[in-house]
Amino acid sequence: LAAGGRPTTYDTLAAVAQGFLPVEDLPTLIQEAVDGGVLPAVGDQPYWFRHPLLAEVLLSTFTPQELVSVHAAYAGDLETKLVIRPDLAGGLAADLALHHEGARQLDQAFAFSIRAAEFAHELNASAVEAAHLTRACALWERAEAQMRESTEDRIALLLRTSRVGEQAGVLGP
Repeated sequence: LAAGGRPTTYDTLAAVAQGFLPVEDLPTLIQEAVDGGVLPAVGDQPYWFRHPLLAEVLLSTFTPQELVSVHAAYAGDLETKLVIRPDLAGGLAADLALHHEGARQLDQAFAFSIRAAEFAHELNASAVEAAHLTRACALWERAEAQMRESTEDRIALLLRTSRVGEQAGVLGP
C-alpha cells in the first residue's frame, strides 16, 4: 500500500500482493492494520493510511530490491487495467510512469511520462504537465536508444519542458 503511493482498492492490493504473500491472508492483514490504527476502517472505500507519514515510514523499511518488485507488481496490475479499460489511459499514465520507473523499466517509464504530460496538457494542468515532462527529461539518458529518437527530439522535449514550466511558474525565465 505504501509503495502504491495513493488510496488503493482491495482488488489492486490483492493483485499486487499475489507475488508476495498468500492472497487469502490479505483480509486478516488488513484487519490487523485497522486494529493497530494504521488504516482506518473504510468499508468499500479504497485503503490508505490513517496518517500520510505512516506511508513514508513503512516505505523506508523496504530494501531497494524489494521496492523494484512491488513497483513491478503495481505496474503489471495497472497495465492489465489499461487493457480492460483503455479509456483510463490518460488517468493511469502518471501512475504507470512512476511504477515503471520504480521497477527500473525505464523505457516504459519514459513513454508513460510523455503520455501523462499529454493528458495533463489536454486538461490545461501546466504544472502537472511540467512535472511529467521533467521526469521524461530525467529518464531520457537512461532509456534505450530507440526510445530516445533523435537529438532534435531531445531538444524539442527540453524546450517544451522549459516553456511549460515557465508558463506554470515552476521554472524561472
